[in-house]
Amino acid sequence: MFDERGKNVDQAPPSTPVSILGLDGAPQAGDKFNVFEDEREAKQIASKRSQLQREQSVRTQKTLTLDEIGRRIALGDFKELNII
Repeated sequence: MFDERGKNVDQAPPSTPVSILGLDGAPQAGDKFNVFEDEREAKQIASKRSQLQREQSVRTQKTLTLDEIGRRIALGDFKELNII
């Protein structure tokens, strides 16, 4: 963690602005953080988590078939169909 002047800090009391190395964006209120002893371990865990997230998103994607499109058009679910 670094303060607004770029100095290393070990603690950040409430309302103290800090930069945290390794965060891509601002966390939400109440988000939990894991602290690791070394950067290598943190990168391994982050890599595993991102791989799991990618696998879950691939599994949840549903393929839309022509039959399904036809059924939805007949039901009136599709008012406009964008095709590339």
